[in-house]
Parts: sequence; C-alpha cells; structure tokens
Amino acid sequence: MIQQADIGVGISGREGLQAARAADYSIGKFRFLKRLILVHGRDSYNRTAFLSQYSFYKSLLLCFIQIFFSFISGVSGTSLFNSISLMAYNVFYTSIPVLVSVLDKDLSEETVMQHPQILFYCQAGRLLNPSTFAGWFGRSLFHAVVFVISINAYAYEKSEMEEVSMVALSGCIWLQAFVVTLETNSFTILQHIAIWGNLAAFYIINWILSALPSSGCIPSCFGCVHNHLIGQLCFSWWQLGWVQFWLSSTSDIHTDRVKSIYFSRPNVWVGLFCLSQALNHNQDL
Repeated sequence: MIQQADIGVGISGREGLQAARAADYSIGKFRFLKRLILVHGRDSYNRTAFLSQYSFYKSLLLCFIQIFFSFISGVSGTSLFNSISLMAYNVFYTSIPVLVSVLDKDLSEETVMQHPQILFYCQAGRLLNPSTFAGWFGRSLFHAVVFVISINAYAYEKSEMEEVSMVALSGCIWLQAFVVTLETNSFTILQHIAIWGNLAAFYIINWILSALPSSGCIPSCFGCVHNHLIGQLCFSWWQLGWVQFWLSSTSDIHTDRVKSIYFSRPNVWVGLFCLSQALNHNQDL
C-alpha cells in the first residue's frame, strides 16, 4: 500500500488479505483500480459536493427569510414559521429529494472510462471550493430577498400570520424541488417520485393536520381558518385559487434560472409587485 495516498486501496492476492483488510477499499484485481477511481471516485466527489453545499443552501435560505422577517416585524422575535414547519422542512420536505439525488450521474460509465482526463476536473476541486460555496451562499441570500419581496407583495391589510407563513413555506418547498430538478443531470423513476411526490405529500400532510382535533398542542399554521368543528388547523384550499398566491410562488421559483434577468430588468419586480397589490386591493373591496 502507498503510504502517501489519502485513501488506501488493497488488492487481495497470493500474499494474503492483510493489505485488503487494512485498506479503505478492497479490489480483487489491479485492473479494477481504473473503474474504482474514474467511475466510483468521480461520482462520489460530484455527489458529495452537491449534497454538502445544497444542505447549507436550504438551511441558509430559511435563516435569511427569518432574519429579514424579524426586521419587518420590528425585531419582535416572532418567527414566520412555527416549530412543526421548521422541523418538517429540514427533516422531510427538503431531505428526501436531495438524498435520492445521490443516484445522479452526469456522464455515462463508458464515456468516463474512455476519457480518463475528465478526472482532472475533480482533482482540481472545481465543484467544491470556497468560490462554489460562496456561490451557494449568495444564491440563498438572493432567493431570501425574493421571498421577502414576494411575501410583502402578497400580504394585504387583513392577511393573517398563518396565511403569510403558508405562502412562504409553500414557495420554499416548490423552489427546493426546482433547484434539485435543475441540478440533476439524469433522472430515474425514483427521483421523479421523490421530487414531485414530495410536493404532493406536502399538501396531503397539511390536509391531514387540518383534520386533527384542536388540542392546544399544535400551533396554527399554513393559512388556517379557525373552525373548532373540524380542528384548529383547517387548511385553506381556497387560497390555492388566488392569483396572487401563484404569482408569489411563481416569482420565487423563477429566481433560480432567471435571476440575471431580474437583476438587469428591475421593472419585472415592479410589475409583479404592482399587480399583486392591485389584486389585493380588489379583494378588499
């Protein structure tokens, strides 16, 4: 075994299995080393780079939204999302799609084996370095700003805290689904189920929570109507029929691919804001 290597690879042979047992990876023949490094090693690097940086991104997005909302609420310490929403966001809604994305492959095995120079891109650390991490950091900050603008455009004088929370959380879930979709190179049936099934599960779970009896231990959220006959959490399906709800959610989703257009054309934001304000004014009337 090479002592200077970062990862030890042992080959089982006539000398016994001592090296293979002490190594990080064990192979039966020396010719398998090429596939181990080029295919499995490269895929492991690409997937680790995306998984680690995306995990920071999705958490920073929620943190930035909370920070901006604290200034809007007068630094009162009020959280836009309740504890159940925060827990479900990190544990369930955004974890399953990205965990399934570890099956993603940007290039076929035949292409990588025929062009081993592709590995140099990974050896140079092009996908995981301070610059790429700063890019994901800026991405989360920009998306948080978009969410705050969208929420401010959506909210009207009589809107409740739970209703605004529903809009923000729904937009976050849709945005994360589209981010994972855009960052995925090859799709499988399992990935489609994890991404789009997760979106459907978001609304189904909230509908189930709406049917729970009011016990006082479940905080109100997700745009609720206080009706004690069917429980404290009555999911507002009527909210999905509002034009301004989908304007807010759509503007959040579009930021991932057309953020450069929005930066260069601020009139787009002004138009969305004015249109949402006009719709809210008509509703109040």
